[in-house]
Amino acid sequence: MIATGHDKERASRLYNANIRLAQAFHPILAQLEVILRNSLNEQLSSHFIDNDWIMNQKSGFMSNTKPPSQHDSA
Repeated sequence: MIATGHDKERASRLYNANIRLAQAFHPILAQLEVILRNSLNEQLSSHFIDNDWIMNQKSGFMSNTKPPSQHDSA
């Protein structure tokens, strides 16, 4: 309300415009999510030489529970 000078009608219009804008971006974001997920899967499948890496890999980065600052450098 502060941004609209406490004008309820203007605030309502801005709120509805924001909803329409978010709806317009949703399909694009969904496509980007799929592209990113597929790209990560492709890279990790290649790295592990295993198309089922997410189910089969029990070591490496997937099993590390320590924060990065606590890793041994040697």
